[in-house]
Amino acid sequence: MSDSSLIDLCSCCEKIPFHRLQENRLGILDVGSFTHRSLGVGYFTDSSRDDVGYFSYSCNSWDLGDLSRIQNSPCPVCRLVSELISRHNRTRGFVSSPFNSPTITVWINWIVRMQSFWINTDGFSNSTRTGIGLGFAANNIDGGSLRMRFNYLFPELPRLVDFERLIRWIDGCSKEHQCILTNNTDTFKFEESYPGLKCLRYIDVNNACLIESSEAVEYVALSYVWGSVSNFRLTKANLKNLLRPAAISVAWNLFPATIRDAITLTRKLGKRYLWIDSLCLVQNDPTDLETGIAVMDQVYERAWITIIAASGHDANAGLPGVDSGSRQDRRAARQIKPGIFLGKLISTDLLLEESAYHTRAWTLQEHVLSRRALYFFQEHIVFRCHTSEYRERCCDHSLITTLHNHDHGMQRSMQLGNGRSKFDVLTVYLNLVESYTSRILTRDSDVLRAMAGVIRRVSVSSGYQALQGLPRRELDIFLLFEGKSLSRREGFPSYSWAGWQGKVEMHLRRAGWTECELTMDMWLRSRTWIIWYSTNAAGKTELLCDSNRSPLPDYTIATFERQPFQSPILEIATTKTVPTSINNPRSYPILRFWTLVLSLKIQITDVFRHQARLLGQNGEECGGMALDGFNESEGFFDSSEPLDVLLLSEGRARDFKDLDKTKTGMGSKVYLREREYNTTIYYVMLVEWKDGIAERRGIGAVRQDLVCQSFKPGPVWKEIALG
Repeated sequence: MSDSSLIDLCSCCEKIPFHRLQENRLGILDVGSFTHRSLGVGYFTDSSRDDVGYFSYSCNSWDLGDLSRIQNSPCPVCRLVSELISRHNRTRGFVSSPFNSPTITVWINWIVRMQSFWINTDGFSNSTRTGIGLGFAANNIDGGSLRMRFNYLFPELPRLVDFERLIRWIDGCSKEHQCILTNNTDTFKFEESYPGLKCLRYIDVNNACLIESSEAVEYVALSYVWGSVSNFRLTKANLKNLLRPAAISVAWNLFPATIRDAITLTRKLGKRYLWIDSLCLVQNDPTDLETGIAVMDQVYERAWITIIAASGHDANAGLPGVDSGSRQDRRAARQIKPGIFLGKLISTDLLLEESAYHTRAWTLQEHVLSRRALYFFQEHIVFRCHTSEYRERCCDHSLITTLHNHDHGMQRSMQLGNGRSKFDVLTVYLNLVESYTSRILTRDSDVLRAMAGVIRRVSVSSGYQALQGLPRRELDIFLLFEGKSLSRREGFPSYSWAGWQGKVEMHLRRAGWTECELTMDMWLRSRTWIIWYSTNAAGKTELLCDSNRSPLPDYTIATFERQPFQSPILEIATTKTVPTSINNPRSYPILRFWTLVLSLKIQITDVFRHQARLLGQNGEECGGMALDGFNESEGFFDSSEPLDVLLLSEGRARDFKDLDKTKTGMGSKVYLREREYNTTIYYVMLVEWKDGIAERRGIGAVRQDLVCQSFKPGPVWKEIALG
């Protein structure tokens, strides 16, 4: 574009000193026309300098006016901003996007230490949370000076990947961060690292065949979307042939493009071994599949690097840039003033959200458990490890940061390795379950298998086994999930998120116990009373969580006992806690316990969001409920008769202070009136009885002082079998 054809900047963008920002290494401004504020503190290292230390995320902000003005402006900067916002809205959804109104005020914020502009609706907020921004680029800046530019864009993206550059990224992590688990042959014990396996299979890219090994080797792992294309798979019939040298070459044209590119990339990175699920697990051998899936956490966690194929919708999408012709040259920037080029910056997490990869259930644990990864987008390649991120479009300067809401920090917070506190592990797991249940699962029977690696990592890190995806010790917390438009998944219990199709939310993330491990344990000690048992399909009953809880931190008492239920109605006897012996007619374990059961009527308040009020015998509203399986209820929710509601644990109305005040479920406005801020409530479960087994049909809360409003025969202390 010639200078004469440039369109003038608008009056808002004209105030931004683009020349000074591009030329100033630290971007420190001493001019007016902007608002300045610190956004937080992070930690940085610079391989081109000797200093390491803390810095402030200073923000210089300019008001660009409302969104409708920007969308109609011919200004080149406004055009870039408008295109980014449109893309953001498509990805995040118009309702959930901060840019959801044409009258919203848009700010462009120069983050000093990140040396880039980030776009938000509030000049004083952390702009990087939106994941969209602008960076400088120019042809006359050499690679040496680019090292000091965190988000400085190269003018063009080459057609082929610079493999040496990828190797430098990975080697830098190996030397400086040591993010991966070292497979030291002196300390490596295969049976401890991969319990249940006799060996691991890899593709030997040098000899073009499969190998079976129980030795410590450095290997690359592939995470990708299978999709509906034909995918060559390892079976009992072809295993012996694939173990022969050159077998991969013979079958080369049968492999989808992503697998062929992964083999090529592994060679280019100088590694010999590659692990791919479809070729390293025998797909028609249930035993081989189950034992392999059970140690998936170790497979991805111990990989030298994971290749994440986040481009396209299936296994034929390939890895853009690995093979000639797989991507075209792309200009990275647009000239906005003579000598000033700006290009779009899109966070890695936003790119992931745009991808089909992000929608598939199986890919979640592969992404989360990998300690470092190469992400292949159509846009460019990104390298991430525990502490840094490099982008192919940007100069090779990595910013290591602990700033909350930064896109890099989000992915890093999802680590489940040893050394993290049990509280951290459980908090991460809550987030992962919420993300996982929003994804697509082709076969319902895989719902726990596709999370088996994460669940195993949670069990190992926390020290407690899981029951149907629920940590046993914190069962009271994980039972309190709520969802929108949940439908029943057969073959799994209704008390677990695995028994439902649809995204779930863990509401107690917002309650006081999430502040630290101590408050979580205090809640379990003082607000719960149920002693949980389970009966498996063989009829064997076991205690899930003893009344003597496990040790607390040193600053509290050593142990505590589960408190007996304090009935608000004194004449109710609550001494029975041990279940009677029964046969389990289900294929999964059923929960056994005693608790107080109320009989309440429901009044539907929102047929679209599946919410209801709970009414007592005098017609007074005493609680709220989010209903499950509403569209498949077959008249259950239409009943005019009282229904059974189980008391699960105790809370207070203030636990809902951050929830939607318009809800009628667990976050019901009933509990949000100022005068009832400290009202004691019970978390409750609505159940339907089928052949003597209760099934969950809703989750909610009732006020403690209105328990006595139960219809007959309640309130009653009752033994429950929950399936």
